[in-house]
Amino acid sequence: MDALEVALRRRGATTTRVEVDRLIDLQARAVVVDSYQVRADDPRPPATVVAALDDLDRDLAVDLLIDPNPPGPPGAHTRAGRVLAGLRYALITEIPDHLSMRPIVDQVEQVLVTAGAADDAGIGSAIASEIARRWPDTVVQLVVGPWGQGAPPPVVPIQTTDGLLAHLAAADLVVTAGGVTLLESLRLGRPTVAVATAANQERAVRGVAAARAALTVPTGSGPAAVADAVVSLGPDLTRRRALAAAGPTLVDGRGPDRIAEVLLGYL
Repeated sequence: MDALEVALRRRGATTTRVEVDRLIDLQARAVVVDSYQVRADDPRPPATVVAALDDLDRDLAVDLLIDPNPPGPPGAHTRAGRVLAGLRYALITEIPDHLSMRPIVDQVEQVLVTAGAADDAGIGSAIASEIARRWPDTVVQLVVGPWGQGAPPPVVPIQTTDGLLAHLAAADLVVTAGGVTLLESLRLGRPTVAVATAANQERAVRGVAAARAALTVPTGSGPAAVADAVVSLGPDLTRRRALAAAGPTLVDGRGPDRIAEVLLGYL
């Protein structure tokens, strides 16, 4: 949502964030609802245009439905006035011009693992530990969120409140859940292994794998299977470079601008 706000403000729009329980009382020409708990059409906010960010295939009766994952099943969004679906509409933060990108070279020296801020099951920790066990001479980093488990030695913990762009850009390989970080990793041209840690991530993970922009493992596979995929990429420079080239082609970073143009076009 941050990226969409930036794109709207750049075009002269004024934006305000409110909790979803205040939507029905909100006075605005356009409302964009981003919530897994609350539907954007029940009740419908009193606005000229109601848009929803939604990847749950709930078939919402809104003016504009934005589903930034690869296309879902046919008929998933039949009640929306218009649907913007696919990775062309990925909502990711703009890449700073000064960000230094690590080149794709023979030696894999640094692997970044992230399984999301709410990884209370320790999925990321288990994956990072298994990779570190197999690659003792490689630096394995684990992004530790506020509700996740810690990083067991020799895994290096990463904690940040400024986003992961710099850490992603410095990694030779990235292992990530199927959320926004996956899209950022692809945008930055990082060889990536994607893991669906929740049901609503499976479509994104399958989509990027089908586009040959990332490797993936079957849903429910354990840490060993993920480590197998990572280790298989290590000596395969050709494949890592192919993934690095495919990622920015699939996720070009212009999704927020495309959505903003359509949304403001209603007004």
